[in-house]
Amino acid sequence: MGNAVRALIQNNIVVDKTKTLFLKTARDEVSSANTTMVIDMDIHYLGPMIDDIVRNRAAAQALLLDARHFPTQPRSEDERRLAQMQQQLQTIIDHQNQALNILSGTYYSYNGNRLMGYSDGLKAPVDSAQETPIVMPPSNAQDLTSASPHPSPLASALPAATPASVDLGLLGMTKFAALFNGLTTYQLNEEALEAKAAPTILQSSAECNGSW
Repeated sequence: MGNAVRALIQNNIVVDKTKTLFLKTARDEVSSANTTMVIDMDIHYLGPMIDDIVRNRAAAQALLLDARHFPTQPRSEDERRLAQMQQQLQTIIDHQNQALNILSGTYYSYNGNRLMGYSDGLKAPVDSAQETPIVMPPSNAQDLTSASPHPSPLASALPAATPASVDLGLLGMTKFAALFNGLTTYQLNEEALEAKAAPTILQSSAECNGSW
């Protein structure tokens, strides 16, 4: 179970990195002397990040599908708790596919348009007809589903390169702002799912540590 949690934490870190990349790309779009070439390079860096998310999700999924560790008919309290953790982590794995859809859709749409000769790899706004400024949630933002007093063992701190606030000038009106905002919404919902799973995981971890 610990290895599955570790793989999901790694994806949290990768999503943080993609947001930092989209912020850089937004800056490049409004300030670079050779916008097309620079954004081409930015999107190129997105590919390996997508690969990391796919690999981590696959590793976590394989662990949760291992019948040797998860009985089909739980009988004891420990087995029922294990089944509950399996279900909660599966929900998180399924939710992480939303981030993967945003990132892979952007990567393949951009490169596809560039191969067809368009100078603008994102010919249409990503999420709506009106691009919106980059918006950062407040530091004390609550979970979107149900609040939990327990800290999530899956949560990762934002990297230093991810700012707490963004200049909402031209930078905020780029198409990459919509991607940034989409990932922020994804992260808030991810935190809510992690908060639900945290109490059971923390309790099991404490009991395992105490049994040694």
